[in-house]
Amino acid sequence: MARRLSFVVVLLALACGSPPPAKKVTKAPPPAPAGPTPDDRFTQAVEAFYGEYMDRYPTHGVELGLHQYDGKLPDVTAQGIAARVEWLKAALSTFDGFDPGQLTELRAMEREALLARIRGQLFDLDVRKRPFNDPMYYPDYLELTPYITRDYAPLADRARAIIAMCGAAQGFLSAAEANLGEAMPRTWIDTALLQVDGLIEFASEDVANAMTSLEDADLAAQVSEGLLACSGALTGYSR
Repeated sequence: MARRLSFVVVLLALACGSPPPAKKVTKAPPPAPAGPTPDDRFTQAVEAFYGEYMDRYPTHGVELGLHQYDGKLPDVTAQGIAARVEWLKAALSTFDGFDPGQLTELRAMEREALLARIRGQLFDLDVRKRPFNDPMYYPDYLELTPYITRDYAPLADRARAIIAMCGAAQGFLSAAEANLGEAMPRTWIDTALLQVDGLIEFASEDVANAMTSLEDADLAAQVSEGLLACSGALTGYSR
């Protein structure tokens, strides 16, 4: 009887012991995040393009209100223009590679507008070769109007931008003269002379008058010197 009870106790102990370990349930990994859509890739390419575009065309940045480009002029040396052409060709290939059928309607329209802009720039630089035969190509880059017609920053800051641009004018126009050949249409020359005369008059009168409110006498003197230097560079370009 005692032996039977011992056996029963053993059976009960086994029955009440720890349950067998539960099987591990392996969870499925979360789905991988979706890659960028064609619209996403297009938007990234556009942002990169316009960032570099403003670096290469800083005066356009100023016109658009991007005042980190204040006082800067583009590189119009022959080497600078050649580099710009290669960059534009690469950009044309990039945006031409986007299938408009995979873009939303808005992005497809933006693609067409951007391609037209790039092709227009390439036509001017690489087909017409305007920097090498058109004297009207250069004067507009020296436009000082944004610095006195828009009260976007304290007058002293805008004065410094004018000083910087005027200081760069001589080198800019020297590169222009080195690019231009001697044989150019007379009407183009006459129109360029009108542009230059207008810029000189604007600098010596309108810009100078706008700077009379400067409280810093040293800064005002630098502006006057810069405007004279700019006018002198323009006069030299017109000869």
